[in-house]
Amino acid sequence: MLEVSIAACSVILIAVSQLLFKSAASGPRRHAAYRYLLDPKIILGLGLNGIAAACWVFALSRLEISYLYPILSVNYLLVPLGARYCFGESLRPRRLVAIAVICLGVFVCLLGGGVQPG
Repeated sequence: MLEVSIAACSVILIAVSQLLFKSAASGPRRHAAYRYLLDPKIILGLGLNGIAAACWVFALSRLEISYLYPILSVNYLLVPLGARYCFGESLRPRRLVAIAVICLGVFVCLLGGGVQPG
């Protein structure tokens, strides 16, 4: 279904933007907060957030928010995995269990209601 695919693109774009923000924040310390706004990674991340918002609004215009909203929780999986592979951050067993529970919850939500036009 096109709407769900576009919502998934929105989620992926948000995850990538978070990783870009982390990358920019992990760079050299800035003396003024406004200097972060000039960082190309921040600018790209903000642009991706804008595209993600447009995709999300498109999906919301066609499907129920109660169906779509749990899909955003997939970011609780994507961002930690991305942080693990991009920045070497740890994923301890407790965190992995929590991520698995969230993914199970999303799966149950998506199975339970079916897709209804918004």
